[in-house]
Amino acid sequence: MLHEIRYPSIPRLPWSQDYRTAQQLGTAFRDDTATNFLANANNVEYAQLVKWDGGNIYIDNQHIHPRSPSDNASHAVYSMAKSIWARIAPDIPVNMGIFCEDLHVTRSIQYHNLPAFLIAFTFVELRGHTPMVLSIDKQQEWCDLLGLTHTPILWRGIINEQAESQIMTYTPNWNNDELEGYVLRPANDFPLHEIPKWCAKFVRAGHVQSETHWRVPPYKYNQLFISK
Repeated sequence: MLHEIRYPSIPRLPWSQDYRTAQQLGTAFRDDTATNFLANANNVEYAQLVKWDGGNIYIDNQHIHPRSPSDNASHAVYSMAKSIWARIAPDIPVNMGIFCEDLHVTRSIQYHNLPAFLIAFTFVELRGHTPMVLSIDKQQEWCDLLGLTHTPILWRGIINEQAESQIMTYTPNWNNDELEGYVLRPANDFPLHEIPKWCAKFVRAGHVQSETHWRVPPYKYNQLFISK
C-alpha cells in the first residue's frame, strides 16, 4: 500500500553548502552524497525545485501522516494540513499518493510570503506493484485539479556542460523568503525507489538554527503572501 511507504532519502549534491561545511569539520551525514550525479543525469531533462524548510507529510484519499507511516499526525501542529487534506481527499484517485511540505508551523526558517501552507512536491501513482513518481507536467496538472500548490520550479532543462553553472547556482530566496535549498529531479516519471539514484539536493550552510524542537510550544507560525 502506498501509505505504508516511507519517502526515500535524497542524497546531497557534492556542492551542497552544508556538505562542504561538514567536510571541513570532519563530520558526516546520514544521507549519501550524489558524487556521480552529473554523470548519471547527463543529457536527461531535469527540474530544479524549491526545497522548503517544512515537514514531509503524505496524503491520499484515506490517509494522512508525516514522513514516518507510524506517526498518525495527531499532534496539533498538523491541524492546517489535516483541514486541507479533508477538503481534497475525496478527489484523490485510489492509486495515488502525494508527498507535501507542511509549512504552517515555523521550523528553522520563518516564512512571510508562502504561496500556501501545504505545498506538493511528489505525486506517486501505483502502476501494478510499482509506485511511480509522476512527471512534472502531470504533477502540475493534478495540483490544478485538486486545488493544491506545486513547489516552484527554479529551472528546467537538459543536464549538460552548458547547464552545470545554472544547476550549481543557489538561489538564496524566493519571493523575499530565505530558502533551505533546492532539489534536482528528472522531469519525466520514474520509480519511487529510484529517487536516491536520480535525485539530489542542495542545502544551505548551517541550515538547522533553532535551539528547540519545532513541535515544542510556544509555536511560531509562517505567513502567506498577500498581494498589494
